[in-house]
Amino acid sequence: IIEGIRDHNRLAVSGCTGSSKTMAEAMALLWWLMSFDVARVITIAPSLRQVEMNAWGYAKTLYRNARVPLGGDFLTTNWKIKDDLYAIGFSTDDPEKIKGIHGKNDLILLDDAQGIQQNIFDALRNAMAGGNTHMAMFFNKNIVSGECYDAYHSKRKLYHVISIRAEDTPNVKQGRIVIPGMITKEFVDESIDTFGKDSNYVRVMVRDEFPTE
Repeated sequence: IIEGIRDHNRLAVSGCTGSSKTMAEAMALLWWLMSFDVARVITIAPSLRQVEMNAWGYAKTLYRNARVPLGGDFLTTNWKIKDDLYAIGFSTDDPEKIKGIHGKNDLILLDDAQGIQQNIFDALRNAMAGGNTHMAMFFNKNIVSGECYDAYHSKRKLYHVISIRAEDTPNVKQGRIVIPGMITKEFVDESIDTFGKDSNYVRVMVRDEFPTE
């Protein structure tokens, strides 16, 4: 995922539940600011709760546990190293608040992107116009319309895509807890038994496929 952000302007990362998408997003936040003298990371999620608890929650843990001090002031949804080197997270449904995002080295991270309105994506398109700007969206394939769906279909040429199925993850591959917090073989079996192997729930949450409706 980090290499995908590095090598492509637009990255779409979909995955089963518990596939570490959000942890990778948090890692990307810290990595980007450590890679430039002048840079910004902007994270957007459908709700403020998701901003605070998801990517920024993991990022705070990574920041505190870093092997070397990363510097700056790390707050709930803001990490400022200096005036032109910082990260900020917010939630909005107003595209006017997106306008003006143009920087020398910008990374835009979209968490639970399937819940972000299309007009926000339309506004972000202008941010891609200049500078070294990269955008990565992280989501579950639980809808059959919008930017996340289009990234795998009508806009496929614009996006580098990464898909994470339950069977790709270490816990499911080995049938034991390798990484706590990630999806387990027991959850996969329970989901299939409860909803059926061809159900939309299993398609989305286990196999990382779009639902049939």
